[in-house]
This record gives sequence, C-alpha cells and structure tokens, in this order.
Amino acid sequence: FPANRISNGEFDFEGRKYIFPINEPTTNCHLHGFLHTAEFELVQQSESFVKCRYDSNELYEFFQHKFKVEITYSLSKSGLLQETCIYNLSDTNMP
Repeated sequence: FPANRISNGEFDFEGRKYIFPINEPTTNCHLHGFLHTAEFELVQQSESFVKCRYDSNELYEFFQHKFKVEITYSLSKSGLLQETCIYNLSDTNMP
C-alpha cells in the first residue's frame, strides 16, 4: 500500500499531487509502497487465524493521511483466506 508500481513516482487524486520516491530506477517507478516494511501489531490469534493491525500514528512525507490497516489470515479445510481492510482516519478521501 499504496498500489504497486507508481509510474514516475507520482499521481494526482482529487486535486492533490502525491509524490513518492523512485525506488526502482530501471522503470522510473515507486515500487511496493511502504507497508511491506511496517511493523504490525498482533491483535488476535487462535489455532486457525491471526489478526494484525497497523496504525499510522504519523503522516508520511509523501502520504498525508492517517489510516489503519487490519489483516486477517484464516486457515480452514478450504485453504488460506487473507482479508485486508484499510480504514481512512483522515478528513479527506484517500486514493
């Protein structure tokens, strides 16, 4: 999060410009957002599921929104289910 491969590291959304650092110079893209390295808190767990949460207690230089992400992994006879919920805690719409 945000979405993978942002061309030229920037985009506009509702009149606001978002500029991310170019971290894949060969394609001139911002790749993988910033949550893949964030530390998530364990909220709940059992033998068949785990729920983790990330709270953005700060505004990122290139993403000026507060938000919360919850990820739940559930294991059943049908397989592994991943549910991801992203909650906007800011006063403006998030892209």
